[in-house]
Amino acid sequence: MSTKIQSIVSGWIIPFFAVSLMAMVMSVNSAQEVDKKEILKQQYRIRKNLNPATKTKAMFAVKTFENQISSAEGGVFLSYIASEVIQGQFENISPPEVDILTFHVLCEATNDIEDDIRFITAEIEAMNRAKQKLNELIEDFNGWIEEKMKSSTQSIETASTQVPEKELPPVLKEYESMAVTPNFKVEYPRSPEITYSKNLEEMSLSELDTDLNRIKTALNSFHRISETSSLVLEKEMGQRSEFLQMLSDLIRSISDVKDDLIKNIK
Repeated sequence: MSTKIQSIVSGWIIPFFAVSLMAMVMSVNSAQEVDKKEILKQQYRIRKNLNPATKTKAMFAVKTFENQISSAEGGVFLSYIASEVIQGQFENISPPEVDILTFHVLCEATNDIEDDIRFITAEIEAMNRAKQKLNELIEDFNGWIEEKMKSSTQSIETASTQVPEKELPPVLKEYESMAVTPNFKVEYPRSPEITYSKNLEEMSLSELDTDLNRIKTALNSFHRISETSSLVLEKEMGQRSEFLQMLSDLIRSISDVKDDLIKNIK
């Protein structure tokens, strides 16, 4: 495969993966759009009618629930964890009150996981922009190498055997640096920063060839980091989908609850 073709392919592999993932996200959203409207309606009603002291206790329950979900391993029953957290925070409450508060906790947790998803998505978008810059840089390198080979008596193979006299500066900064989402404490990769700033026109054929290989290596690193980020995003989207499904199931039990019952929860 030619260098130019490699550059083009490397440019669309990850964006294509990202588009596929976005399609999955949109399908989840569209499948639950009807339920989401009713969920938002009930969420507003509960927020409006809960007394301030109960809201404060419920927020502690939200954070406890999120911490338990974050530390739990696979196969957890979200409804069981939410119910246990509510009953631990509120004593002597009735089953309908447990359902109301469980619904409230899950609504707040869904808002928080959507916040986390925005952080992860922002880094993926930054990675895609950086990869595009690297692809454009590779094209520039190829153009200058071709230009200099026309006016040079030295072949690219001979030129590439020359060893640089000093250590080369890094192409990427903050490589493999991790961040943590604010709510569910999920680790996700930060987008490395491109630090390459040499003037290609002033470089020798040997320097161009050496740095071109370094840029390609940096691009491959971006691909690996992007794949990790996309897997993290996919997992968080799956968690969000589970929350929405639980909320949809709870709608049946809370939609007929009177406002007075919500106001009297202590």
